[in-house]
Amino acid sequence: MRRNKKEIKEEVEKYMKLPYTFRIVPEEDGTFFIMVEELPGCMSEGHTVDEAMEMIKDAMRLWLEDSIGRGLEIPKPEATKEYSGKLLVRLPSYLHERLAKEAKRERISLNQYIVSLLSEREPLTEVKRFVQEEISKISAARKVIEELPIELKKPLTWKGEQNNGRKRPYIQWTN
Repeated sequence: MRRNKKEIKEEVEKYMKLPYTFRIVPEEDGTFFIMVEELPGCMSEGHTVDEAMEMIKDAMRLWLEDSIGRGLEIPKPEATKEYSGKLLVRLPSYLHERLAKEAKRERISLNQYIVSLLSEREPLTEVKRFVQEEISKISAARKVIEELPIELKKPLTWKGEQNNGRKRPYIQWTN
């Protein structure tokens, strides 16, 4: 079905009222890059955050007009999406078998077992993020030390300290 310009403009305004997600990134040159998360390729920039917001509204209108005019499906804002809690996953038979056996061993349903595995992933992700941050801090400290004049570097040595069976790096200053 071909739409006329008036119909397209009305539909664009309907979409413009929806709560789309904007990501604003300050650039090194002092400008602000902005994009609409749910609309691929819909982006702009401005000299200030307010200008970037105005520019993205124009970009959105053009993006929506073009997509509607071509009959493409317009993605809904993330905030309006509803999730049923149901998920169909296809996996290799060997993995299905392994998960089913583990679930039986745990005396829970396969569904419960998979949900427990997925929920355990979040704490592991947090631990991984924490470890990466600590490694970054250590790397930054080493970089600072490497940039010190040689006469200040001499009394510094990297040590490992036993703490509950784990090595913990630290810097020792010796005179």
